[in-house]
Amino acid sequence: MKGIRFRVFYDNKLIPCEVTMDDYVHIFDENDNKFFIVGCVGSRKSLLKNINVMQYTGLNDKNNKPIYEGDVVKMELYNKIIKGAVVFHKGSFVIETTDDFYFLTSPESLEIVGNIYNYKEEKN
Repeated sequence: MKGIRFRVFYDNKLIPCEVTMDDYVHIFDENDNKFFIVGCVGSRKSLLKNINVMQYTGLNDKNNKPIYEGDVVKMELYNKIIKGAVVFHKGSFVIETTDDFYFLTSPESLEIVGNIYNYKEEKN
């Protein structure tokens, strides 16, 4: 069984974190030597302000990078490039675009291009 992995966005950086036996998300910022109990797995809400908790989807992109909630991904679908954010919607992880939702069905065709906190759309 895979363990549940999380990361948090805190202090303008993404930090990996772990879930302990008490179902709380714990993070340790090695740079600042700070330790936080961020939130409970069941609620997926942060106990601290300005910290956003993102869960690992269990999938990796075509470059073998783990895909988390909040990642911005792109994929080709029916000869069209789809870009959007990975979100948890109605019980599953999906790609949310400005006009629709797409299932994460082919991770080998997905590529992480950023995350919702620092991704800037390219200007055409």
